[in-house]
Amino acid sequence: MSVSDDDSSLGRPFGFLFIYALHGEEENLEELMESMWKFTSRLGESIKDCRVVVTELGLGDPLANHVPQTASMSCIYDLWFTRKLSSHSEQKVELLMKKPVGNVFVDPRDF
Repeated sequence: MSVSDDDSSLGRPFGFLFIYALHGEEENLEELMESMWKFTSRLGESIKDCRVVVTELGLGDPLANHVPQTASMSCIYDLWFTRKLSSHSEQKVELLMKKPVGNVFVDPRDF
């Protein structure tokens, strides 16, 4: 990730949506996850300075198989999925990590 550019996401604050406590079972998981990601992406695009959507899924979580895999998606250690929002795609800002970052734990009470 390039940090030298002043327009870099690390050079200034940006917002994100954190989807927490996802759970699903039975039929239609794929449609449920696709709808949830579309809704959250549209919501994020309407929020000022929101640049990514993030969720935490455990290793082996059945929902991980149903997260839509598109060019704007990234997965770090099969644990974090992030989606760059299209309303900011015209900006030349690299938002997603491309190198391993180690273990990450987020306590949603910190937000």
